Amino acid sequence: MNKLAKIRKIVAVTIAILFLIAAPIFIIPRLAQKKAQSVTAKQGIIELWHIETFEGGSASRVDWLKARALEYEKLHKGIYVHVTLLTVEQAVSMAESRKVDLISFAAGAGTNILSFLDTYKGAINSTDVFANGGVFCAKQYAVPYMTGGYFLFSKNEINLIEIENQEILFGFGAYNSPLTALSLTVAKVKISADYSVTQYKAYERFLSEKNAILIGTQRDEYRLSNRVESGSLQNIYAVPLTGFTDLTQYLGISRSCADVDTATDFIEYLTSDTVQAKLSRCNMFSVCGIKVYQNGFMADMEKSLDKIKIINVFSSKLTIDKLKEASENAANGIDKGEILYFLSG
Repeated sequence: MNKLAKIRKIVAVTIAILFLIAAPIFIIPRLAQKKAQSVTAKQGIIELWHIETFEGGSASRVDWLKARALEYEKLHKGIYVHVTLLTVEQAVSMAESRKVDLISFAAGAGTNILSFLDTYKGAINSTDVFANGGVFCAKQYAVPYMTGGYFLFSKNEINLIEIENQEILFGFGAYNSPLTALSLTVAKVKISADYSVTQYKAYERFLSEKNAILIGTQRDEYRLSNRVESGSLQNIYAVPLTGFTDLTQYLGISRSCADVDTATDFIEYLTSDTVQAKLSRCNMFSVCGIKVYQNGFMADMEKSLDKIKIINVFSSKLTIDKLKEASENAANGIDKGEILYFLSG
């Protein structure tokens, strides 16, 4: 090897050694900085306000949401979803001065919440029947993620043809119209609505009556099924009122949301097949066509959810009150067609 070749080899080796020495000083810190920036971009808190305007199923809907939030956090390290239960009035008052990312609500609350929402641009996994209920002025502002339904319950077999001559018990929430479900499923009955009676009061009275029929919800299905299992009731019969429900919960993204991408991703997570299948844990139904129940009264209702009619979640209190009045008339056989003006689906 000549002298020039030896010099070239020595220079090459020296450069290689200097590179290896310099790499940890210049390159690795830059890689670490990029990694840190990536982690920082995924960190944050999603603030979710949950408003309940109707009875849930076997457990609180807010507890179900908190459980799903915890699962989401485990899948997305650095992201935290904080769920707070509020009344309609509390949510409206707080939204005026505090930032929130997601708001969960149902009919009755929607009209008060709409002004705080931005349009939704993510994937919609629910069926059109329920998705359309979150549209306002041809824009999607809310996405459904669970629903309930109405049933007729009796301690004896139910004959819908002869139901006109039986005592029917029912109660109301501030924004719910069980008589709409009755009038769209049963030909004719004789009723007089007392809007001061709550759903639970109607349930309590049903327990003490021998031959009465109760218009109840998925919550009553859970209560009554438990009584049969415990032996405190001998039998319970149920007929799903598949014509209508206003027991659907929606999620909307707030105008003040700081991380729209993550908020959107969480909505898509809640409406994924895997998560929708977990709605049996709170005795609610999927809005995405997922069959959650294999048998029983809940499975009977589930079969007809793709054809059910609903009320738009942004309907005003005045509209809901008019629907209640029209439904009472319709249940008594007076102008059933009028109630269809208030409904979609």
